[in-house]
Amino acid sequence: MDYFGNPQGARLGFYGASASVGGIVATFTSGYLVDKLGRRALCAIGSAIVISMAVMQTFATSFPMFIAGKMILGFGANIQQVGGPVLVVELAHPKSREALSSLYNTSIYIGLIAGAWITVGTFSIDSNWSWKIPCILQVVLPGYQFFMIWLCPESPRWLAAKGRTDEARQILIKYHGDGVYNELVQMEMQEILASLESDKTQIKFNKDGLKSILGSRGNLHRLFISFVTAVASQCAGSGLISSYLPAVLDQIVFESSADKTLINGT
Repeated sequence: MDYFGNPQGARLGFYGASASVGGIVATFTSGYLVDKLGRRALCAIGSAIVISMAVMQTFATSFPMFIAGKMILGFGANIQQVGGPVLVVELAHPKSREALSSLYNTSIYIGLIAGAWITVGTFSIDSNWSWKIPCILQVVLPGYQFFMIWLCPESPRWLAAKGRTDEARQILIKYHGDGVYNELVQMEMQEILASLESDKTQIKFNKDGLKSILGSRGNLHRLFISFVTAVASQCAGSGLISSYLPAVLDQIVFESSADKTLINGT
């Protein structure tokens, strides 16, 4: 706050929303990119964006530059979140798919806790590195992912969708069949090919597709429930508190920065 001139009002508000702004852009592009480039490539691209923007934030010389770094970082993080879980689900053995999917979705809390307590640890540094160290440490896990993702096989489903069925089959044989083309591998290949065939008849995002979605009362009801659920979850207050915790604590006379970082960690 001191380094960037204690921004207030709309400037501070836009900073709080900047990662989400980047995420909104990602929602319109990542679906196409993950199908075009593959799951691994999207994870790598997202990691590279997060790494570069973390460096940009660390050495930002103005508040607009700091905001821009967070906004583009939000874009990179969100396209990672499209490629990553899809790759996990499509590679996981059927017996461990549920556990791995759950572990992926809950691992964010490990990062949140680590980030909060790293900030508590660096707070006492008597220089701008007290906030720059947490910023630059954002490169560690994306850097690991950027290099290690290429040691991970590509999604068999994506390979089959691109006509590389033999490659998809070999991956399933190696990781799910212990090197044997067994019944499980045969079943998975049949499911993949059947689902790809089914995708060809899916509703498209055009006039006829929208008409089929909005043309019945039941579909409108389902769409309304989905919309309300998404909006209501964001209006619960957790996003507001996470973005504006220091300002909230000011209102209840917790004005010490040391207290604020400690409360954020707890």
